[in-house]
Amino acid sequence: MRDETEPVPEPLPAPEAQPATARPGLWLTLLAAAALLGGAYGLPLMNQNPSSGGSQPEIPAETAARLEAGLSGLTLHLLPVDLSTPAAQEEAAKAIPVPETEGRKLVADALAGRHNLGRIVVWDNVAQDNDVISVSSGGFSTTVQLKSAPQVIVLPYAKGGSLMVAGVQDGGGGITVGLDLSTGPLPLPPLRTGEVRVLPLF
Repeated sequence: MRDETEPVPEPLPAPEAQPATARPGLWLTLLAAAALLGGAYGLPLMNQNPSSGGSQPEIPAETAARLEAGLSGLTLHLLPVDLSTPAAQEEAAKAIPVPETEGRKLVADALAGRHNLGRIVVWDNVAQDNDVISVSSGGFSTTVQLKSAPQVIVLPYAKGGSLMVAGVQDGGGGITVGLDLSTGPLPLPPLRTGEVRVLPLF
């Protein structure tokens, strides 16, 4: 529980190491989303009240409502996976949440055009407090303990399919997660344990 006199940390910005690039056809969607998400990355935090007997949300309700509105009508695209060299293919295989031999097979299938591979970057965009999520796409799923530092996941996906993000463990005040996708950084509204967000992909 945070002391009320302790300085409130600023939420982490989108990871610089994973720049997002949008397709030209997405600009209208992105401009609309930017208007809705304006100020979302300067998410104000709420202190824990020692006398309350329980944890309060990490971000105010009005900010969560703005993030919720920003998801309406969005269609997303995963970041591309570099398969241009044997070294890049090996790195991609290791980032898929399966045994390496199966990961190499999925990479080979992607090179043969049998399916798509996409890259997702996740992190705790408010404060690292042991929040845990699961991320699912293309019939594959992985569990991630969120950290302040970005973590990269590679998953198969189908165009017209969905990326599912589920709350597994709340470290306190809601499960706060940021995603970096090809369509740009996306802060999700705080998740509850067991809550699932289904994000359409194209």
